[in-house]
Order: sequence, then C-alpha cells, then structure tokens
Amino acid sequence: SFSKPAVLVINELLSEYLKKNRNYFSKLRLKKVLRCSAKIIVSSQFVKKELVSFGVQPEKIEIIHNGVDHSLFYPHFDAAKDGEAVLIQPFSIKRPFLIYPSRIQHPEKKHVELIKAFNLFKKRTGLPHKLVFAGSEGQNSDVVHQAVLDSPYATDILLTGYFPHTNLPELYSSSDACLFPSVCESAALPVLEAMSCGVPVVCSKAGAIAEIAGPAPLFVDSDNIEEMADAIEKIITDKELRQKIIAESTDWVKRFSWDKTVERTLEVLKSCVQQPETENNQQ
Repeated sequence: SFSKPAVLVINELLSEYLKKNRNYFSKLRLKKVLRCSAKIIVSSQFVKKELVSFGVQPEKIEIIHNGVDHSLFYPHFDAAKDGEAVLIQPFSIKRPFLIYPSRIQHPEKKHVELIKAFNLFKKRTGLPHKLVFAGSEGQNSDVVHQAVLDSPYATDILLTGYFPHTNLPELYSSSDACLFPSVCESAALPVLEAMSCGVPVVCSKAGAIAEIAGPAPLFVDSDNIEEMADAIEKIITDKELRQKIIAESTDWVKRFSWDKTVERTLEVLKSCVQQPETENNQQ
C-alpha cells in the first residue's frame, strides 16, 4: 500500500500491458497497485471500461483526455505544402502522400490491412499517391515489412522509422490525408494532431478512437479492405467531402488542450489531498 494518497495515470490498455507481462505475479502486483490507489486518471472512456472489467471501482476512475499542443500542431501552409517534395531531415518525401503515424506493430495496428487497401486503391485509380508509415518498430514489425515487399506498389510505400515529434506537424500538413486503422488505441492522440493540422482523417471506430475523434472523420471497418480502399479514394477525390471533414475536425479539436488536461489533473490531485482532512474533521 501507499503511505500517501496515490494517483495513477494510465494511458495504456491493460490488455496490452498484460500481453507484455504474462506471468501471474505481474497481474497480481498490478491488481494490488490499482486497489491501493486513491484515484486513477485514464485517457478515455474505453480505458475506464477495461479497468472496471478488471475489477476496479468505477467511482475511483477519472477520465481526463489528452490535449493537443496547438502552438505546434496547426496547418503549416508553407513552401513544402505547395512543392513537389517535403524536405524534413533526413527525409525528402515526394507529394502527394497519405500518412499513418503509428508504431509498426502487427496485428493490432492493422498495417497489413491498410497496405492491401492501398494496393486496391492504386489499382483502381492509378493515382500517384504514396503511403508513409511514420513510427518506430514494434512487435511483429517483420510481418509489416514483408507485406510492403510483397506489394506491387512497394516503391510507393515508405517506412520512416522513428519520426521526431516536432517535425510531425509539417508532415501532417503536407499529406493529403491521415489514415488510422488501428484497433488498440487508448488515447488516439495522432488523430487529434492530424485534425489540428487541417488534415482529413480516415480511421477505425475501435478502441477509444470514435470517442476521441468525434463525428468529423470518415470511419471504416479496418478488416474490410474494400471499404478502406473506397474511403481512401473518397477522401482524396471528393473535394466537398474533404472540406466538410476538415471544417468539422478543426472545430472539434478545439476542445482538446494541455491546459485543460493539466487543470483537470490538478483538481483530481487536490481532491485526494483534501479527502483525509475532511474525514479527520468528521471524526
């Protein structure tokens, strides 16, 4: 137990944590820590539901969404946006392109399904778009690399590896769309960052994404290759739809800021400090 009131902040899904820590004692230790905490701050309703199913009391859990740094993530309409290539050291990425900003992890992140949808999109349309995976290597990334090699459009698929966070706004802003088919998200921060940069988003409804992304994006079933290919084509070619999604996204994302996140977090911390004093006064 903790000698002082302890507040836990959980941004990862317990199911993901337990996959990495499979032994019995890890699960037992985790249950004890959760039980002894005064409050638990989570990044979404989805994470809260998972904690409740794990036996945590609902009244102990506070949902505080992550924020977006709007001083960094905003539409970067500069020469790179209008030019043929985006020059972000050490990369020179030829436009037009689509971006998936996520750790390369199979199967939860659905890279392989997206590659198949991209293949179908390219075959149908013949459009010159490239697909950029911006993210570090995760579990089973070799499966994703093999899917790229097997693609008839392998030369149009780029894996950047780790991409500096401060350079992401320019990469987002220079893309034609952000694709986010992951089904294991607890916070979906890249979706909000893309929205802040004025980029239309195609994403799955799974995990916390629908809750965080709101009504603005184009939602798809990440296991339905045809549906994803259709959505990619639509988000690129339907100008009216693009403008509608961008406008709704820009409005929606205003409600997410780190100032609000910090303010709510401090409120939870203060409530934990004040609680014992109240109980002592009543005695």
